[in-house]
Amino acid sequence: RSAQIEARMTLALVLTQARADAIAGAATTRVSWSPARRTLQSSSGRPDRILPPQASLEWPEQGFVFFADGTALGGVGAIRTTGRGVQFFVDPATSQIVFKP
Repeated sequence: RSAQIEARMTLALVLTQARADAIAGAATTRVSWSPARRTLQSSSGRPDRILPPQASLEWPEQGFVFFADGTALGGVGAIRTTGRGVQFFVDPATSQIVFKP
């Protein structure tokens, strides 16, 4: 359970920072997932964030993209840990991250 909580907090942090970076820098920011390195990567230049080894992500091919006007290229993903999973999505109009149990 703690791996899922850590992964969820890390994911929320990276996506929230990417949205803020896009707005503050007036530039599009993309967040991608590298399964081989187990890292979330932001095109804004922030350090990569590593997920716990027990967690895996289902991630949209295009990643999540945030725009300077506060909108996003929305999408759906999921965090999976042993025996558990939680879906999330990014609302395209508001860039809000919503987790679904």
